[in-house]
Amino acid sequence: MKQVVLGGMALLLAAVPARADLKAGLEALRRGGYEAAFSELTPLARSGSAEAQFHLGELYRQGKGVRKDMAKAVRWFQKAAERGHAGAQFRLGFMLADGQGVAQDYAGGAKWYRLAAKQGHTHAQFRLSSLYHIGLGVPQDYREAAKWVRKVAEKGVTGAEFQLGHMYQRGEGLPRNNTLALQWFRKAARKGHSAAEGRLGLMYENGWAVRRDFTAAVQWYRKAAGKGEDEAQVDLGRMYAHGHGVPRDYSEAAKWFRKAAVNRHNARAQYYLGFMCAAGLGVPRDVDQAIHWFQKAASQRFAYANVYLGLLYAARRGLFGRANLDALRSRAGAPEVVEYCERRWCAPGRRPDR
Repeated sequence: MKQVVLGGMALLLAAVPARADLKAGLEALRRGGYEAAFSELTPLARSGSAEAQFHLGELYRQGKGVRKDMAKAVRWFQKAAERGHAGAQFRLGFMLADGQGVAQDYAGGAKWYRLAAKQGHTHAQFRLSSLYHIGLGVPQDYREAAKWVRKVAEKGVTGAEFQLGHMYQRGEGLPRNNTLALQWFRKAARKGHSAAEGRLGLMYENGWAVRRDFTAAVQWYRKAAGKGEDEAQVDLGRMYAHGHGVPRDYSEAAKWFRKAAVNRHNARAQYYLGFMCAAGLGVPRDVDQAIHWFQKAASQRFAYANVYLGLLYAARRGLFGRANLDALRSRAGAPEVVEYCERRWCAPGRRPDR
């Protein structure tokens, strides 16, 4: 009996330095003493401490206090993850999904994200939602995506608030509900989320779950556009082109289309910029530039751009007759282009531009 008691005391005393060393290792991390942290954490990690294994993996991943080694990071994360450490499960899932230090494996990433997500790990919940939304490593399942993103949104994570609003607006895994979409977009927009600001502009422009208000739409589009949100830049350009909520200004419209077309390669912006060049609205009329931008948009499978590419090529060669134009006008998404082709390039007795 005496030997059992003494043995128990020995185990208890042996555990005290381990806890103390872990505390010292974490304190060194907090101070930025990465080499000291590495020295403190390595023996603890080897002895099976999940917390030490996780932090040692982070040191290897970031190359702090030790030479960067993603493969070793993965091995330490794996050890900690198998012991149930939520942070390590998330990090291992991320490295598998991203192919860092290991062959890319979305299914493996989803497995570890799910384990961490069930423990309430916010980043894991958000990543798992994204995999279900896209269908990477798991079957595409909007309901599962909505379930996990809601958990994150309810914690006040801005990106998740926007995504939940998006899913309500599209009816993805949830009943389509513009009122709830508007609520979530507003939550995210109040925190400066540019995509949410742009989506609020769209809600006000179309009067979805809110009184239609072009002025408010322009205000939200402008906020998002100023932050580089390309869809908002296109929509702000549209508002200037149509004179909705602002005086009509084709030059300003072309400016915003160009920003999104050049900086973000936005197909819709490239299409609209092609239209402006073809029509000479806000920019000098330039058939070559119109073709250039329509080609850019068409290469991204923006269908209308193909229609107008054909129109411009044919108009340049004087191939249109009245029947062709009438048929195209009835089918085209923006018949004004056909009218410009007719008036500027296909008028009787006029040579097509070269």
